[in-house]
Parts: sequence; C-alpha cells; structure tokens
Amino acid sequence: MSQHICSIAGCTHEAEEAGLCGAHFTAALVHGAFQYSTTSRAHN
Repeated sequence: MSQHICSIAGCTHEAEEAGLCGAHFTAALVHGAFQYSTTSRAHN
C-alpha cells in the first residue's frame, strides 16, 4: 500500500482527507478554504 503525502508544500505528514493531513484539513475547514460534507444530498 502506498502512502499519500499531504498536498501542502513542505508538509511531509500522511494525507487523510481530501489530500491533506489532519492538521491542514482541520485548518481548511476552520478558515473556510473549502466546503466539505460527509453526507450526500439528493438534487431535485
């Protein structure tokens, strides 16, 4: 199994969600860098 690295330049931590490590993923959510949903919505 290959290990994926965080996509933030200079970060060498393992990617967990959306190509980011836990710290960068949390920071992106807190600062509104992107919208992330763990549930799918039906489009009517």
